[in-house]
Amino acid sequence: NKDITDSINYAKRIQDSVLPEDVAFYDHFPDAFVIYKPRDIVSGDFFWVNRKGDEVIIACGDCTGHGVPGAFLSLIGQQLLREIFDIKRITEPSLIIKELDKSIARMMQKEQEEFTTKDGMDLIICSFNFKTNKMKWSAAMRPLVMYRDNKREMYRGTRMSVGGENKGRDYAQHELDIQKGDLFYLFSDGYPDQFGGPDRKKMKITGMFKLLDEVHSKTMQDQRIVLNHRLRSWQGDVAQTDDILVIGIKV
Repeated sequence: NKDITDSINYAKRIQDSVLPEDVAFYDHFPDAFVIYKPRDIVSGDFFWVNRKGDEVIIACGDCTGHGVPGAFLSLIGQQLLREIFDIKRITEPSLIIKELDKSIARMMQKEQEEFTTKDGMDLIICSFNFKTNKMKWSAAMRPLVMYRDNKREMYRGTRMSVGGENKGRDYAQHELDIQKGDLFYLFSDGYPDQFGGPDRKKMKITGMFKLLDEVHSKTMQDQRIVLNHRLRSWQGDVAQTDDILVIGIKV
């Protein structure tokens, strides 16, 4: 057990090394926070940031499973994103997701039927242009939450995961006008799916929205502190259900 745990802890160092460094992340998004909590040392959740000209692109992914299998998929996903963005020079969020979907599907198509699986990921990609004050986004099974003037809006992504069994699919792309003070939240399903509370039930998306309604007017770092504290309080002595990733960005 010690040998295996030591090995996974070393794998965590490798996985952490390919996530965006704090300096790079906050250079792109000065007023923001990230909550990143693997369930089993390594994580199937990941985030990725890059820039091309005036466009700053961020991805928030939630891979099938958690622990070692999820971590393998998250590393594959991040590497494929780099190839799609840096080598193929695809920058539109919907086209990035479509290319990622095709690449993962090709990798997962083995002769044995058991490997033509539902392995893949849910994902949201946002492209911010702070000069034109536009934000383009596309998503596979993940929502985008925005606050403006203390009002919450939730936008739903395309109801198809990346890399699953469906072929030739398209992912819808959306565009929003952004203005100073807008808040955006990207997250995996780990936070709302956490079991806890007096009845040991899931927090659910409604519980997370209630919490965001309460904290969104605070500074981003205070939001991170409160969200972490409320998560621990909600969870109590219940084991962490899934990997957790929450990203908050203030324009």
